[in-house]
Amino acid sequence: MAFCTLEIAQGSDDDTVVALSSITQILEIHTVTGVGDLHLRIVARSNDHLHEVMQQIAAVPTVQRSQTQLALSTVLSRTIADVLAGN
Repeated sequence: MAFCTLEIAQGSDDDTVVALSSITQILEIHTVTGVGDLHLRIVARSNDHLHEVMQQIAAVPTVQRSQTQLALSTVLSRTIADVLAGN
């Protein structure tokens, strides 16, 4: 799993999200405040596969810059249902 922050062309949110939505390895797309415009959660089979996914993301014309962090391990994973249930 990896997390990626994208800087995109101003005013291109809708077009960028449509283009990114066609990449099946992107599980989530969030608009964010602070550094960057969009935050992605990505899955890949291997580092080589992640590189291929990142190349697809970089090919989106409105994507100007990306910064990617690899998840080394997952130490806590809650769902919305867990939170609502009080777990």
